[in-house]
Amino acid sequence: MQPMTTTQPVPSDAIWTIPNLLTFLRLAMLPVYLWVGLDTPPRLGWAVVIGTLMLVTDLADGAIARKTGAITKLGIRLDPLADRLSFVVAIIVILVHELAWPWLVWVILIRDALLVVVGVIALKITHREIPPVSWLGKRASFFVTVGLGSMIIAGAVGTPQDPNEPIQIAAYVVLLPAVVAYLFSAAGYVRAAVHR
Repeated sequence: MQPMTTTQPVPSDAIWTIPNLLTFLRLAMLPVYLWVGLDTPPRLGWAVVIGTLMLVTDLADGAIARKTGAITKLGIRLDPLADRLSFVVAIIVILVHELAWPWLVWVILIRDALLVVVGVIALKITHREIPPVSWLGKRASFFVTVGLGSMIIAGAVGTPQDPNEPIQIAAYVVLLPAVVAYLFSAAGYVRAAVHR
C-alpha cells in the first residue's frame, strides 16, 4: 500500500483572485480602523466592528485560497504583510489609549519589526526564499489578534480611561501565552531561513 501524499498547489502569478481581493479589502480597512480608534472621542466600538471584519476577511482569504487552489505569489507575500499592518494599527490604538501593558505590545511590535526588516535583508543577501508560515505561527498570530482585539473590546465596553476589567483580564489570559508562542514561532522562522 502506497503512503498518501498531498501535493501543494503551485502558487500562480494571478492578482485578481477572491483571496487577494479580500486581502486588498483588509488593507483598505486599516486607515478607517485607525481613524475611528484615534478619533476624538475614540469610537472603539466601531474599531471593534472593523477589526472583526478584518479578522473575518483574513480567515476567509486563506480558507478560500486553500479550498479552491487559488494560492498566488502575491497572496503569499501580501497576506502576512496585511497581518503585520493590522497588528501595528491595533497596537497604536492600544498604546494611545493605554489599554494594555506597554511592554507586552512592544514585544509584539519588536518581534515583527525584527522579522520583517532583518529577515528580508538577510534573505535578500543570501538569496533565500521566505520560509512559509508555520503551524505555530498561524495559531500564535490568530491568538495575538484575538488578545489585541479583546483589549480594544475592553476599552469599548468600558471606556478608554476605564476598560472593562473582566474582558481585559480575559484578554491577558489569551495574549500572554500567545505572545510566548509568537516568539517561539519567530525563532522557528529564523531556523527555517538558515537551513533553507
